[in-house]
Amino acid sequence: DLLSWSGGKDSFLAYLSLKEENKRPILLLTSYSGFNHQVAHQEVQVEEIKKQADILSLPVIFIPLYSDTDYRERILLGTTLASRKTKTNRLVFGDLHLRHIRKWREDNFLKAMSAKNISLHFPLWDIPYKTLMATFLKSGAKAKISAVADSKLEKLIKVGDEFNEELVAKLPDSVDKFGENGEFHTLLEPKLGS
Repeated sequence: DLLSWSGGKDSFLAYLSLKEENKRPILLLTSYSGFNHQVAHQEVQVEEIKKQADILSLPVIFIPLYSDTDYRERILLGTTLASRKTKTNRLVFGDLHLRHIRKWREDNFLKAMSAKNISLHFPLWDIPYKTLMATFLKSGAKAKISAVADSKLEKLIKVGDEFNEELVAKLPDSVDKFGENGEFHTLLEPKLGS
């Protein structure tokens, strides 16, 4: 399984789901800005991703993105590189419920992946947040807020705050409790749990 890895809680929850399936080895795929070496929107440095991959004992393929490169083409390049390392069965995303994001992924990757006998997999799709939070807490992992993009949150949460039930309880109803609309992003701490 080739897991799209941003270094945040949703990627980690997708990893836990794959680990529980225990069907095949996992390879991480991380795209990042070739200019500042950050994962887009996450405000996470590539060095943090390397630490996470080491702690999880997982290989990772890094795909640099530039303003003159096409994201879709770069991800397809990543799948080609992964296929050279090992047989790839699925391209896995930690999307939760945004139908337009899933549709975009399907529209842009499904045909190309099918030609390589690779399916798209969304293991967290429509799982209730209560269940996802319980799974996250049970894992023993910790995550901190790495970026806050929604101005409504400026006085409620800040970079460095721990993502937990208390933080989620502070969020107004207009904000997705897992930041799925990009309101905020997270970074798993070096001790990722099991």
